[in-house]
Amino acid sequence: RPAADAEDGYSSSNGELVTNLLEFLRSEGGALPIGAIDSFYSRFPQHDGAIPDILEFVKSHWDHVGTRYDSEGNKMLFDKSSAQVEVPAVRKEAVAQDLVAFLRQRRGKAPLSAIRQFYDQYPDHRAAIPDLKAFVRAHKDLIGFRPAQGDREALLTCFDVTAPKATHPNPMAQDFVAFLRSRGGCIPLPDVPQFYKEFPQHGRIPDLGVFVRAHRDLIWFKREDETTVVFCRDAQEAEAAERNPEAAGALAAFVEERGGAVPGSFFGDFKIENPQYAECLGRLKPFVQAHQDILHFEPGGCGVLSTVAFQSRAAASNPAEDLVAFLEQNGPIMSAGDIDKFYAEFRQHRAGIAARGLRSFIKANDGVLGFDEDGDAGLIFLKKAEARPSSEV
Repeated sequence: RPAADAEDGYSSSNGELVTNLLEFLRSEGGALPIGAIDSFYSRFPQHDGAIPDILEFVKSHWDHVGTRYDSEGNKMLFDKSSAQVEVPAVRKEAVAQDLVAFLRQRRGKAPLSAIRQFYDQYPDHRAAIPDLKAFVRAHKDLIGFRPAQGDREALLTCFDVTAPKATHPNPMAQDFVAFLRSRGGCIPLPDVPQFYKEFPQHGRIPDLGVFVRAHRDLIWFKREDETTVVFCRDAQEAEAAERNPEAAGALAAFVEERGGAVPGSFFGDFKIENPQYAECLGRLKPFVQAHQDILHFEPGGCGVLSTVAFQSRAAASNPAEDLVAFLEQNGPIMSAGDIDKFYAEFRQHRAGIAARGLRSFIKANDGVLGFDEDGDAGLIFLKKAEARPSSEV
């Protein structure tokens, strides 16, 4: 449609505005950074200030103009009628793999502005990504987009930070683990050639780093003094499973200070803040198993680390039942952004729900609770009143 109806916020006389805007966008190559709309007003002063809200304008003229992120991550206003050169799927897949490799070099994530460095490294790829956000969505199994939050810049992420993990260890990996066990569970990196002498049938490992990452459930690297060693996981876990009441007590206090339950990833934060326990902590799950009298771990995602004291408090009331009762009393639909109103009344549930994630909690109780992505934060709503909530937090 050439112009929006009056109820859209733009009168029928705006046909000239739309026509001139499309003409201007085409003269700029089909797109313009949203923040540069003043350059349109400079060329067409009669329209100065005629678009007070660009996003609302786009909604009213969606068949003519749209918004997207360009290849450098800038949000653009673009002319939908501009011809786009279709990039072959095979070419796009190769570009996606190179972007994953680029992100892996940066530990799996990089600010959106770093895309310029990617194009410096792969100049031929710029044309293959006319719309960065659409490109990310098309390869969501490999890469992701994390929106800006407060002062934090938007991020590009890759989900496979390391090499693909083998579903089943191959014979070489099994023999390599046996070789490590025969030497106490680990060897210095320079001693790896000894493996080739004892197991000549396997030949040499072409790339040790890729091999280790592909079997990272079995083997890994670590630094000891000035030497890098390769170790097998089961030996490391056996060491870490030894009891250390002092370290466990400190970890329990750390968790309690944060409400009694935290995502499992907080274990790394505890190690950083308490380097004196680094040697005895090992991996989270075996450490918690050795201290089940005060710590509790629930798998799923990155897991939830909690204290036994928190579990006792949580058992006194069911968070799903309490949320159902809250919605029955205050209305069957609530913005997820208003969840603090629930926590204000039921403080004991904040840490447990936050540690798992609100959406995961709702999903675990989808017989009585539902989540809809509508709105800025999403909506929580009541479903079957007769169903019983799960006790899972």
